[in-house]
Order: sequence, then structure tokens, then C-alpha cells
Amino acid sequence: MRIGRGVAGRHSGTGSISAPTLDAAASLVALTGSNVITTLGSINVGTFTLDDNAPLTIAGSLVAQRAAISAADLTIPGVILVDGALSLATSGTISETGTIDPTLLQIAGARDVLLTGSNTIDALGSVSVPLGNLALVDQVPLTVNGPVYALNISLDSPAMYIPGAINTPGTLGLGYGPISGNGPITAATLTSNSAVIGDVALTGTENVIGTLGGFDAAGHLFALTDATALTVAGPVSAKALTITATGQITLDGADGGSFSIGGQFLPTYVYNGLSPRNGIDSVLQVIANGAPANGIVQTGQFNIDTGPLQGQPNTLFMLLPDGADAKFNDLNARSTDLAISLINGYAQGTLYLHYLLVAGGLNGQTAFVGQIAGLAGSAAAHNGKVVPVPGSSYRFNSCIIGSVSCTVLPVAIVPERNPLDDFDISPRRRRKLDANVRLPGVAAKDY
Repeated sequence: MRIGRGVAGRHSGTGSISAPTLDAAASLVALTGSNVITTLGSINVGTFTLDDNAPLTIAGSLVAQRAAISAADLTIPGVILVDGALSLATSGTISETGTIDPTLLQIAGARDVLLTGSNTIDALGSVSVPLGNLALVDQVPLTVNGPVYALNISLDSPAMYIPGAINTPGTLGLGYGPISGNGPITAATLTSNSAVIGDVALTGTENVIGTLGGFDAAGHLFALTDATALTVAGPVSAKALTITATGQITLDGADGGSFSIGGQFLPTYVYNGLSPRNGIDSVLQVIANGAPANGIVQTGQFNIDTGPLQGQPNTLFMLLPDGADAKFNDLNARSTDLAISLINGYAQGTLYLHYLLVAGGLNGQTAFVGQIAGLAGSAAAHNGKVVPVPGSSYRFNSCIIGSVSCTVLPVAIVPERNPLDDFDISPRRRRKLDANVRLPGVAAKDY
């Protein structure tokens, strides 16, 4: 069936059209009746609206200023070119291997949506896939305005910006990159679909992410903010990472969890108030949530500096709220300088590090065992430091951190300035001193 220009190029109807193929060329086509159309061929219109009660295949080329299509199922091997918004609706599935090129894409009511063709979609608007999964592959920068909901979500774009809401009870997979946004992300698990090409910064303060799974941002910066407790299952690769969570961060090494990070060792001179170097050091930060924070908890053996960056010097800061604890099971980080801000909390467990720096308060305490710089026993404690001052409650292998062979050496206090500055030893002053000083054992006059 073919719809021509007609009266003023406008065609609309609420009746029923039953046809194997529909072609149209008009300024407006609005077919909102009980239609049974199998295939869309060549469509060239200003505004196109179609309600179809049958499964529909878009086989040809659909060109429009705006388009809204609903069908029992949608299969798109053809091309859709829309200058404005494209709305797709179905009670079944949407499968696309062709090309979709709208300014804005909206989807409603589908079971599964698989858009894996050569797509050039500028923005993703409202998407609801309540009973299935969403997968979108885009060839141009994508803005996710949302809200987007599906049981599992996969998004790939050469540059992705997420100002809107994404919500999934399953896994959110992101790919290509760079990826950024402060829109709220709610997901049981966050992963990367493949190696991300660019920095990742998901810094929305309303993110609710349960688990950070495998995420490959090797060679790039990775930043994630979470408004709830976060489990890091990994592996996570990045040039440097910054992860902020509320209440607790769990390093889950049960299934091979790890960080592969770059960076540098700490400066030779470390001091109280030392802060992470932007773009160099990695950071795990726990924010208090009003209740006593567990801080950082490790399960299983968690590895750092593994994979392609094995042996790469790096520094990891662990910043905990006052009173929070840290419990390590077997932290294997032999090329890592660990700087932990414990304040008045309690930290314990097995560590294998290159260097240990603890920022502690009067009521803080550590009970670490393991190795530092390859040294075990009492020698390990010497390769660590506690700031602002060492304390007997901060121990590694039962020795005070910073001690030599389990012995705390006295600390010499260096004067603030040279004491000789208080004396005038100029020639003029010496002559006066010589006249007034009596030599010991010599009388003032001869007898």
C-alpha cells in the first residue's frame, strides 16, 4: 500500500489498514487505528505516527521530522532518519541491526530492546523496559537525559554524558568513553562493557550502586561517588582511581578482586596533613552516614598492582571518618604505599605493602601483621610511620610502627633557630668582654 501526497500532503485516520507493506510520501501521516501492517518500506514524511497491532519490520528508509511508532514487535534492519524525536513503543521486543539517527530517542513498554546497529543517536530520553533488557550501541556522543529503566542496561558511546537518571535492579554496563555525569545512577552492579577509552567520572551524590564489578579504564582516571555502602569485586583497572562511598567499602577478594593502578610512591618526606596528589594517587574514601561506620572491610585475598601494571609503584589513600574501623584479611599490595587516615579508629589484619603511613589520633589503634618492603617480623615496622607522632597503640607485627628492631629511638628536638644568634661576638663586643672577665685562679692585683 502506498500513501501519496493527497490533500495538502496530509493523511490521517482511525480506521483499520491491513497491508503487507506500507510506503508513504506526505507532509503528515497519522495512522492511529487498529492497523495490521507487516512492513514499512519507503517513508518520507514531515510527521509520521503509526499504531500497529502486528509485528512490524522497518525494512526500508524512514525519513521524517518527527516519528512515533508502536507495534506488537519491532524489527529494524532498515534506516530511520529523524531530525527531531523518535518514539518507539511495543509490548514485545525491539531488535535493530540497521541505523537509527534521531536527535532524541524515547522507548516505552518493551520487553527487550537491542539496538546494536550503526546508530547515531544524540540523546536518550525516557526509556522504560520493565520486563527486559536494554542494549544500545551508539557511534556518536550520547547524552542520557533519562529516566532510563530496564532489568539490565548496556550503553556504548564514544563520549557519554549522564545528567539524567538511570535505574536498573541488575547490571549497568558502560563502554567506549570518556564517560561522565552527575545524574543519579541506581544499579545493583556497575561494570564496563570493554576497555573504556577515556576518563570515567560518575560523581552524582545520589548514586546508589551496590557492587563495582569488572571495570577496565586502564590508562585513564576513574572516579565514582556512591551514596550507600559499596562492594568492590573488580577487577578495576585505572591510571588512578577515586572511590567514595557512604558507610562502608568492602574489598571483595573472594573471586579474585583486584586493583590494577598506576602512580608513584609517596614523597620521601611524609607529614601530617599529606593529601593525595591529583591524577597520581588513588583514593578510597568512606563518608559517615550518621551511624558508626565500619569503614573498610576486606574479604578474601584482594590484590593491588596486578595485571599489566604488576610491580608499578603506586600510592593508595584510605580516608576514614573519625571512629571508623578497617579490617583487612590478606591485602596483597607489595608495590603499594598505603596511607590510611584512621584518626581514632581501629585497624587490623594482614598486609603486604611497600610502605605504610598511618594518620592517627590519641585513641587510634592498629594491630597489623605481614610484611613491609619485603621484611617480616620486627624489621617490618621500621618501614612505616605514624603521624603526627608515633604511639605505642600503633603496631605492626606487635612492634610500634616506625621503631627499629621493636625499639623506639629518642627523637632529638631541633631548635627553631640557631642558639648562637643570641650572642654578640663581634670584635667590639669581645674587647668589652675581655675587660670584665677575670681569669680563673688569677688575682686581680699583684702581691
